[in-house]
Amino acid sequence: MAADHCVQDLEETLARYLPALYRVAFRQLRNHEDAEDAVQDALLAAFTHISQFEGRSHISTWLHRIVVNSARMHLRRRQNRAFVSLDERETEEGLCMEDLLADSGLNPEQACGQTELDSMVQQLLKRLSPKLGSVLQLRHIDGLSTDESARALGVTQSTLKSRAQRGRVKLGALLADVV
Repeated sequence: MAADHCVQDLEETLARYLPALYRVAFRQLRNHEDAEDAVQDALLAAFTHISQFEGRSHISTWLHRIVVNSARMHLRRRQNRAFVSLDERETEEGLCMEDLLADSGLNPEQACGQTELDSMVQQLLKRLSPKLGSVLQLRHIDGLSTDESARALGVTQSTLKSRAQRGRVKLGALLADVV
């Protein structure tokens, strides 16, 4: 019964004091993301250890202390992190960290083109028979192995391979009509 009362008090206090708890963390950390993380960690700790709240002080005071401790923990972790400037020259070849950390993913134009192609293929798969479309979906889009696809569809591997070949031919013909 006392724990239920504490949880109810905690919820009411959170609704009232959450902005103040955030400000406490932000004053120490000077970073919005770190302050949010500190408050979130503190609230998780409070919910986890609510049974340890003895009621000798207001629950808001207890939460305030937990947030302060959480913010200090974040500060200690921050001090242990090494920071490297992306502009700083690091290699003998004269490359900076930014060059070494270049994104190897698709550029926005390529990503858009890939999304359009994926959408078109999905539409064309719907025009195939369910037997052929499901084989192509599992094998070539979902990336399942021949064995996994055959088991998922309840067919033999040779049946799956035959359907995959027919499906690719029909899908190729449909793609040729679109393009």
